[in-house]
Amino acid sequence: MDQFLEFRPQDFARVEVVGFGAQMRAYTQEYLDWMTENDHVAPAFETEFSMCPPTKAPPGTRKRGRPVG
Repeated sequence: MDQFLEFRPQDFARVEVVGFGAQMRAYTQEYLDWMTENDHVAPAFETEFSMCPPTKAPPGTRKRGRPVG
């Protein structure tokens, strides 16, 4: 979180909020330009999630009021 304190809100060119707000990615224009110049492609959301093995919720777990385990 301390890294964000170096920047003003207007310094960010792109902000992504994923995982129902669990994670935020903020990009400056300078970084986006660097990504373009170096042919850097961010992984798609599907590949990011498949990198982590799925875990089964323990019995009794509820999400959004519904049992999932």
